[in-house]
Amino acid sequence: MSQRVLIILVPLLACQLLLLGPVWLGASLLTVAVWRGRLLGWRWLLLGCVLGLVSAAIEVARTQHPSVPVGAVVVQPTSWQPGSDHYYSFSGRTTNGVYVSGGGTVDEVGARQIDNARTPMTVQWHGDPTRISGPRNLYEFDYRAFAWAQYHQAYRLPSQKLRVMVRPRQSVSDWLFGVRMALLMRMDQLPDKMNTYARALILGLMDGDMNDMRDVFSRLGIIHLFSVSGLHIFALVGMLYWLTDRCRIPHEWVDWGLLLLLPTLLVIIPPGAGIVRSVWMRFTQVVNERWSWHLSTLDIFCLVLGGNLLWQPRVLTTLGGQLTYLLTFFLVVQPVAGRWRSAATMAAVSMPPLVVALYGVHLLTFAYNCLLMPIFERILMPLLIVACLWPQCPLWPTCNQVLGWFEAGLGWLGTLPGYWQFGALPWVAGIILLVLVLRAVVVGRWRLVLVTTAAMYASVNLHPYWRVTMIDVGQGDSILIEAPWKRATVLIDTGGRAFGTTSSPPAKRVTLNYLAARGLTHIDMLVLTHPDADHVGDAAVITHGIRVRRMVTTPMSAGDELITGAQINGRPAVATVMAGNALTVGPLHLRVVAPDHDAGETNGNSVVLYGKIGDSNWLLTGDADQAVETEQLLPQNLAVDFLKVGHHGSKSASNPQFIAALHLQYALASAGVNNRYGHPNAETVNTFKTLGIPLLVTKDAGMIWVDATVRGHRVHTFLH
Repeated sequence: MSQRVLIILVPLLACQLLLLGPVWLGASLLTVAVWRGRLLGWRWLLLGCVLGLVSAAIEVARTQHPSVPVGAVVVQPTSWQPGSDHYYSFSGRTTNGVYVSGGGTVDEVGARQIDNARTPMTVQWHGDPTRISGPRNLYEFDYRAFAWAQYHQAYRLPSQKLRVMVRPRQSVSDWLFGVRMALLMRMDQLPDKMNTYARALILGLMDGDMNDMRDVFSRLGIIHLFSVSGLHIFALVGMLYWLTDRCRIPHEWVDWGLLLLLPTLLVIIPPGAGIVRSVWMRFTQVVNERWSWHLSTLDIFCLVLGGNLLWQPRVLTTLGGQLTYLLTFFLVVQPVAGRWRSAATMAAVSMPPLVVALYGVHLLTFAYNCLLMPIFERILMPLLIVACLWPQCPLWPTCNQVLGWFEAGLGWLGTLPGYWQFGALPWVAGIILLVLVLRAVVVGRWRLVLVTTAAMYASVNLHPYWRVTMIDVGQGDSILIEAPWKRATVLIDTGGRAFGTTSSPPAKRVTLNYLAARGLTHIDMLVLTHPDADHVGDAAVITHGIRVRRMVTTPMSAGDELITGAQINGRPAVATVMAGNALTVGPLHLRVVAPDHDAGETNGNSVVLYGKIGDSNWLLTGDADQAVETEQLLPQNLAVDFLKVGHHGSKSASNPQFIAALHLQYALASAGVNNRYGHPNAETVNTFKTLGIPLLVTKDAGMIWVDATVRGHRVHTFLH
């Protein structure tokens, strides 16, 4: 039966790709399916094509015209995230069944109700929901696509004062969420480290201290061990059979119990692709054994993947979906003997999708997985399950301390060499590389894989031109200068959290991602123009995320806590500059043209840089105001082609006389969408319009970058 199930699955996936893209891959798969499956009967091919086309057509229609949320939102007790000052974020389903997220403030009574919630609550809201926006920078994580692929979520509710009301449980799902809440309450009785790991490994919640370690785990390639996945379902089922065997409970009873238990896990645990695959594969295996369906493991895999594709047609566009189904398929059709050899082979197979999604891979991932997997399966998982059942055990403080040492050891491993910063590999190249890796595993010949990998690495890392990138960090500034062949990398300001804090600031989700995609492993110089939070608030995020060789600022700013806080054990060293100094990094030569004295306020003390990049002269002004422009810059008679507009386009900068004297080709400004200041100011916009100077603003254009050589340049914008 394996061939028939497979010959339904392949055209199903192929026809979905024909409508959802990429078309060429869908056409290729369909050609293979027709050629290989014609002897098994056209009706199976036709069935797969019909299922694929119908499901994809429905998905296209839903994507183009997503349902608008209407009515109150039902929020489960575990779907609240508390903030400060009685602000709460939430997610849930509206009266018409649309999944949404939102946030807002509540009064004292509402805050107590949410904090003590054990049953669902309804949230009354008003206003117009907003569509989730897509990325605004090259290589920025596309949360809009992820939210749609994972939850079919297209809208977010406006922030407002919320009206909440407790609602009694009305369905099995509500009761299961109550079980999840009860488990969380028991975990909260555990010491801090055990609580954090229990939430991650048993309920799939990576919050609190686990957020700080997430990057380390991702770098080592062991993130799947710290979040609920198919591995953990396998371990849980194995422990259940082990326990029931010793209690002499018949397997038949256990199998019936699993048929009831496994589907409930999809509510108690967030249903990621790995959980969905593992639960339904195990469920189908039990059914297959009980009713003697004579399905092979490949049959079961194809049935589960086909069902998941019908339910979530875009599941294979997510990294989790790609890895869980790719590795499972490989294990089913090409099992490898030996733990170390199997781990190395699986690491090789997972390398192409990891590089495409994360721009790098750790060369020792297989070794870390081999060493750590038994610890998780045989020690940590059973220990945490027992801890949830008996949270008052007096041994837990000691175990908590050991777990802290274990985490510190993992952090130390993350500092060791071995991570390969590959760069942004196009997904087409990733598919080609994956096919070659799979072929090499089967035939045992790796030379073509090594040659192709080296060629692809060279193609994505050889940058023969200058590039200046204005990164869209919202209401802030961050500009990256790259010299040809990676001979110099200078970052001017980092952006920052001017209002409140977030676990994923632009410097982390955008700037560090962009640096990784460009294949950059260090920054030669970080210039911090002045200590305003929207310019240097995330300096510490940068210095903790990538090696920085030098930091530069003015003497007036050097002692600010935002700048000193970016140092790690006094590194990198901070150099101070004033007008008249020069900054040289490889072939890049920049002059400091302001400030020439202490202006007494941060904007007037901004570092202003001037230099030739490629074929053009650039003036990068930070938040310098009109006084600096007219008194310090105008008398220097600078020849400027590209201007970084001062103070985000505020009317406090961009003096008309100064701008007219520059004879600009382009002006670039960084300002956030719907920012509270109205940047860029209408007067500033009119100044450039009157002089016929093109003004590009990140709030409209997204990321702006200029590629240049000594012979010419090209200006690019992400959104237009």
